[in-house]
Amino acid sequence: MTDAISALGLTEGTHQIGALDIEIKNDCAYILGTETLCGSITPLNRCVKLFDEFCSEYFVFYQSFAMIESAIEVITYVEFV
Repeated sequence: MTDAISALGLTEGTHQIGALDIEIKNDCAYILGTETLCGSITPLNRCVKLFDEFCSEYFVFYQSFAMIESAIEVITYVEFV
């Protein structure tokens, strides 16, 4: 399950989702003409990949807390392109 909006998978450019005009650029969805994010368009497999990479990188240091700390880090992580 993911919280991605229906714009997931759309190409870069402008689109209409319901009554809302949006712009997809740099893997982010914005309300058209603004810098206001309108929702997630990150596919679940990308979220899992980031989680796996983070856990693999830090597991050695935080063995007993890796899953809890990694989960918190992943859900609060913002990737800027």
